Amino acid sequence: MPDMSCVQNVAKAMQKYHQHVNSSDIRMAIHLDNSSTWLEIDQVATELGWVIVPVPHFFSVQQIQYLINQSAIDCVWCAPE
Repeated sequence: MPDMSCVQNVAKAMQKYHQHVNSSDIRMAIHLDNSSTWLEIDQVATELGWVIVPVPHFFSVQQIQYLINQSAIDCVWCAPE
């Protein structure tokens, strides 16, 4: 699980990206276990007005690729494998 400074760094990066693209129509896929990290990333994205697309862990690689392409995902937050 990422530590708090990691989540804070991600939140800062999300805010910078949001300002750079100047759009409220940013779609972010989240591929994490249910955790406080998931909630914190979701909260930041929601505050920025981003669309959250949860990615189930049971999806195959092909299903994930399809979901990302069909949903026009701009960025993905996931845990390292």
